[in-house]
Amino acid sequence: MQTQSTSTGPTPTATLAVSINAFYPIGAIYPISYQLALVSGNPNAFTFANGKLTITVPVGTEVQINYQLNDPRYVLLGIAFNPNGPGAGRQEFPEVVLNRSTNGSSMSVTDESLASYQGVDYTYVILVQEVATGFIGIIDPDIENDPV
Repeated sequence: MQTQSTSTGPTPTATLAVSINAFYPIGAIYPISYQLALVSGNPNAFTFANGKLTITVPVGTEVQINYQLNDPRYVLLGIAFNPNGPGAGRQEFPEVVLNRSTNGSSMSVTDESLASYQGVDYTYVILVQEVATGFIGIIDPDIENDPV
């Protein structure tokens, strides 16, 4: 994901649908085979290409990124960032909210679009649990905050 500067207004929100093609637990040779699709979000604020979400908003504009996994065989457990600098993941993405039901799960991540982290390309993993086995696997996409 990358955040850029543009204009002010209501909180930009993007929703990404998560589909799991094949589940592999942590420690397996492969990560989870998955697909992400941008199902909603202002095209002036969000672009999604080659598995990377790019966010273009004014510095300091709070952004919401929602992940939806509508498959009762799996549940979202959380997200972990590996930024290009200590503390940036927790500071840039301070809030993660999980919602789970027997039909699926969702996760909302707040991106603060802080000036000190503009242009940083964040690699991250989404933790997913297979309900039947209890095994945990990872989905490995990218987010970039790209200043204008």
